[in-house]
Amino acid sequence: VGIEGSGFKRIGGGLEPTVSGHYNYGFSVSAPERPYDPSFAPSEGLIASVADLARWVQAVLSQDERIMSKPSYDDMFTPRRKTPWGEIQMGLAWQLYQAGDQFVAQHAGTVTGFSSLLITYPEQRRAIIILGNADRVPRWEIAGVINAILDDAEFSLPPSSQGKYRLYLIIVAAIIITGIGLVSRRLIRRFNQ
Repeated sequence: VGIEGSGFKRIGGGLEPTVSGHYNYGFSVSAPERPYDPSFAPSEGLIASVADLARWVQAVLSQDERIMSKPSYDDMFTPRRKTPWGEIQMGLAWQLYQAGDQFVAQHAGTVTGFSSLLITYPEQRRAIIILGNADRVPRWEIAGVINAILDDAEFSLPPSSQGKYRLYLIIVAAIIITGIGLVSRRLIRRFNQ
């Protein structure tokens, strides 16, 4: 299906991310890399581009038999287990639910400094892929805007948390600068005596 640059972190080819993860508190802070435990694969550690994920999801939505049989695709989208997330049930690697009159199959992920959402609407053969190198990305809100645009419907952009903490930073910086200034004055007075 043309997937070329994707794989798992430190397994086999040992791929590494080409971007750094971040915490997003209204400003960007580099996230520390957490220890990777290969025993969690394939639940975490997938490194993939939007292009490779698009090729893969296109093959899944068209039920490409080079990957698996058509009955296997049906099994993959069959609810198997309830979850604590309301009406969402688990299929085979997919979180499945009904949104109005649309059947939705999605898979979301988050690891330190990164977040993702692959949301599909199999009956419409539509998919939205969101990859973020920040831990707080309004993924479902972004997907809602994209869907509205595709459906030629009205939409509003999700609120931004950018700037939410800037006032706090300015206040903290002012306190630190004032403190440094006071300490400097005292030291200068001592040395001048």
